[in-house]
Amino acid sequence: MAELRVTLCDVAPRDGLQNEPEVLAPARRAELAERLAAAGLPRVEVASFVRDDLVPQMAGAEEVVAALPVAPATTFAGLVLNERGYERLRATVLQEAHASLAATESFQQRNTGSTVEAGLEAVTRIVAAAKRDGRRATITLS
Repeated sequence: MAELRVTLCDVAPRDGLQNEPEVLAPARRAELAERLAAAGLPRVEVASFVRDDLVPQMAGAEEVVAALPVAPATTFAGLVLNERGYERLRATVLQEAHASLAATESFQQRNTGSTVEAGLEAVTRIVAAAKRDGRRATITLS
């Protein structure tokens, strides 16, 4: 039997906090990511590169990334929902981009304001750009 390997990616600094009513400062969000890295998490999704007016909890994604410590055993990643978000991530030191594609038209419309077909085209372009840039990219089906 082939050996299986599981790699955990904690998304609390992004998904966990974006659903909370309180907006934490970028430095506090970076501190949470730093604590997760210190606890031994191999991957941490630290921010979402989305419009601040739509998701105020994720405002200052670039500031979060700039405040992250050097953590050789942890890969920090950011979520991007479109190419504008990837361009913002590209300007940071993050070496991993996470993109999301909804499994239904209604969720894709609510999450990104596009169709599933348009979302698939967007994540394809994001992954290609990340590959050209030497970054790892993952796509989550939501």
